[in-house]
Amino acid sequence: MLWLEGLPPDAWARHVADIVGSGPAEARALLESRIASLATLKRLEARFGVAGEELLYADLLAESGKNVLRENLRYLLQERGSKKRMADALDLNVNTVSKWMSGRSTPQASNLQAILRYFDFPTWTDLTKEPVFLSLEPTSVQQQRAWLIERVHAVDVRVIRRHFASLHKILIDGDA
Repeated sequence: MLWLEGLPPDAWARHVADIVGSGPAEARALLESRIASLATLKRLEARFGVAGEELLYADLLAESGKNVLRENLRYLLQERGSKKRMADALDLNVNTVSKWMSGRSTPQASNLQAILRYFDFPTWTDLTKEPVFLSLEPTSVQQQRAWLIERVHAVDVRVIRRHFASLHKILIDGDA
């Protein structure tokens, strides 16, 4: 429901922690659909005005009536480019991309595959059904690399020493 309020995904855990009066670990668990306690569920009910059973079992995305493809395109273009840049890369008219984003038309299968390549997604990703815009994890290869680099820089030296041989093997031999 946070995405309906316009909060970016990187702010969700902090926002949830504030709402329920918890730490980041419990907030992350909640975002991954794991309710830690009845008290937490009650606080969420009060905040969102929704019964606990609905929070636990409802398909809030489906009930919102949002077009998943449209929301995915909006998110991806907001995060990583513009309609014009994508249209140029896919050899399309920018009006075609605008029609997709407005829901007035849907991309053909070949264009969906081109969109996946443009945003560095695996070919099996279904942007019409999978809500990428709700992902808490980095979604593209480029974002995943940046995430890894950021985390590596933050790792304690002792941890690096302890796991360097394993990491070295993964990074050097990983493509074998």
